[in-house]
Amino acid sequence: MGQSTSFRLVKVLQCAAIPAFLLSGTACLSAQAPDPDLILTGAAEIQLDSLASRIAEEIKKSDRDKAPAKVLVFDFTWETPGISSRLGTILADRFSEMLKAHGNGIEVKDRKLLKDYYNDTWTRIEDFQTDPVYLEVAQELGANEIIRANLVEEGTHQLNVLAKVTGSGPPFSDRHVF
Repeated sequence: MGQSTSFRLVKVLQCAAIPAFLLSGTACLSAQAPDPDLILTGAAEIQLDSLASRIAEEIKKSDRDKAPAKVLVFDFTWETPGISSRLGTILADRFSEMLKAHGNGIEVKDRKLLKDYYNDTWTRIEDFQTDPVYLEVAQELGANEIIRANLVEEGTHQLNVLAKVTGSGPPFSDRHVF
């Protein structure tokens, strides 16, 4: 396995083996069981970090209520909003960590709050569907901005990540192709 960023999808919903994007000892990933061997490649880390950096800068320079932005990153979903996967959760967790590193002046909420919310309310990301619902959940958890990302496998076997920021300031989006 090289550092290539090409992307191959084996099963879209809950089982993904993406050899060039992720390194894993298993070919199928359970949605519930964390896999400690699952990591992003160096190239994927750099690309995801670049996206986090650009979004952090955009949040900082946007006119957002004069108060610091409090951001909650939701699980990244497949193709249409609402289809979750283990990969989407891993990417959102990592993206949130990267956003914290770039977010001087931005408070990035711990994603454990969201995971606890799912458990406490017996909901899943598939239940939310619209920005107003995502924002309402984020506000309950102390955030005034949300980041959602849509994952799309391109015909060229590349992963297109379209991240969208919505909240107290004007909405904006950014994308990166891995």
